[in-house]
Amino acid sequence: MYEITGTGRAVAREWLLDMPATPKEEFPGFPAALSHLLMLAPQEICDALERRVRTLEEALAAADLSGESGYDIRGTTFPGVALLEDEYLRVVVAAELQWLWSVVDDLRSGDLTWSAAISAEDSE
Repeated sequence: MYEITGTGRAVAREWLLDMPATPKEEFPGFPAALSHLLMLAPQEICDALERRVRTLEEALAAADLSGESGYDIRGTTFPGVALLEDEYLRVVVAAELQWLWSVVDDLRSGDLTWSAAISAEDSE
């Protein structure tokens, strides 16, 4: 049988107090990809971002549907604090979608454009 030790509990508490209080440089792959967009043509990026938009919209719609039923498992309703993670993730996805649509609109209108340094045609 396993059980949490006093030291383990202290480390967990320290981590739980530090993580929400301290913003960290968390650098996922998407911003890394954005830093290399000059290698592709604007239309290629527009198409790719539109695919990302569709994927995120589907995920957001699914999250909204699952959230309608509440957080009731076997008759036990959890306090609102148990939903903070889901709320945070929903807000982050909604903000990303708003930003993505502005970039896609700028790409479609030609307000955001460039000459691809290395495009698919150049690599053939």
